[in-house]
Amino acid sequence: MSEALDHLDAPLAAHIMHQFVSLPDRLCAQETIDLLRHSQDIPDINYLYVVDADNRLIGVLPTRKLLHAAPEALVIDIMQRDPVSIPSHVSVLQAIQLFMEYKFLAYPVVDAERRLVGVVDVTLFNRELLDVAKRRQIEDLFETLGVRIAKLAQASPFAAFRYRFPWLLPTIASGSLCAFIADVFGDTLQKSIVIAFFLTLVLGLAEGMSVQAMSVTLQGLHAERLSWGSFFRNIRREGLAGLLLGLASGALVTLVVGLWYRSLPPSLVVGGSVAWVMTLANMLGLIVPTTLHALKLNFRIAAGPLTLAITDLMTLTSYFTIARLSLG
Repeated sequence: MSEALDHLDAPLAAHIMHQFVSLPDRLCAQETIDLLRHSQDIPDINYLYVVDADNRLIGVLPTRKLLHAAPEALVIDIMQRDPVSIPSHVSVLQAIQLFMEYKFLAYPVVDAERRLVGVVDVTLFNRELLDVAKRRQIEDLFETLGVRIAKLAQASPFAAFRYRFPWLLPTIASGSLCAFIADVFGDTLQKSIVIAFFLTLVLGLAEGMSVQAMSVTLQGLHAERLSWGSFFRNIRREGLAGLLLGLASGALVTLVVGLWYRSLPPSLVVGGSVAWVMTLANMLGLIVPTTLHALKLNFRIAAGPLTLAITDLMTLTSYFTIARLSLG
């Protein structure tokens, strides 16, 4: 179980509500309605719990069914027998599983002798799962950056340094390699200064695409079982999505460069490069974390730095190569 769910192993006892309506089984419908009129301090009465003389749960009566019953009808005749109940010793997660399975608004909580001890309602399900969703979202953000939030929460400065520094190395390495690539293509930059001016734009668009695709992939890897079929389906999807986004962005960039410099060749180079690198980056955002997952590495932590590093290298190489081949 992921660390985001660890707090759900806590006992249910702290979440049990003791404000509820229990009924003896020999009341009639009209007497029950009169009883409810004196229970206005209990909010949201969706179910009434029917107990025997020893306070053992024997049935549940939804308020809607009560309102449709004849006034003289006995509770024991209109209640639902053998109700689903929650043992008082279970965890929060086990209780939430019942909400997901049966989708009732509330459940009675009973002890080992089936004596009614309280109620848990659907707010527990909503509150706990919303909290998990927020934790998962925050944790995914830090994992994208290469930092595991749970391990840093109580770490000393030196421990945080030891944990975080290795994930900065891919950025340092890729930055150094990018500088080397730029030096190799120095003659291309000298022939067309326009290529240098739009380098930041091309890199930014590629990195943005890879981060978006990587975020979607990380979410999918949490829930989807990895297979070759799903991998190739995702590749086709991300490739087509990247191509459409790249063509739209490339056309816009071509227009901007053309209007600015009044020259078609460099505008086509920059715009065409944008279309290609955005398509490539979108697929890298899928391929890198999926490969790490397939290799049983910690894909959630390593995916961010490695994806961005590989995206930068591939983008820069592609951009300069297209420029050299097109501009001579």
